[in-house]
Amino acid sequence: MKAVLDIEFIVAIAIFIGTISFILIAVISRLPLFEEQSALQNVKSSSYRVSDMLIYGTGSPGWEDSPDGAAMFGLSSGTNGIVETQKISALNAYCNPPDADKLVKLYDMFSPGAFVSIRITDGIGVLASCGSPDSGGTRFTAKRSATTESGSVVLIELTVSK
Repeated sequence: MKAVLDIEFIVAIAIFIGTISFILIAVISRLPLFEEQSALQNVKSSSYRVSDMLIYGTGSPGWEDSPDGAAMFGLSSGTNGIVETQKISALNAYCNPPDADKLVKLYDMFSPGAFVSIRITDGIGVLASCGSPDSGGTRFTAKRSATTESGSVVLIELTVSK
């Protein structure tokens, strides 16, 4: 006896293959969008994490006096949200003039595998400018405000790019 295929069976197989193909194409076409959004969320997270480390962390003890040997920088005076102008000046002095070795240390200290740029301003001018994100990849700038020990408000813009 020969195998006989009904037209209904052939149509059902064609519809099944068409449906599976449509679903696969729809999912595959959205993957780059999901990857891009995931990369942006990772960079945002890094940016806010590093800004928290700067604003709320005091850094290695005495780093502002000898930044070359410091394991971590921090701007906090020990009180949440209060940053020291001496530490801001030390960070600015460490980064200016730009030195490749110092920038690599800064990048590795805060966000390994990423470029970090820090800009601290008050209402009058720039207090510190450090690093420059040269990556053409995903970039995000976290803007945070803090108060100095004298009561003035500073804006900290921290850009991370990968």
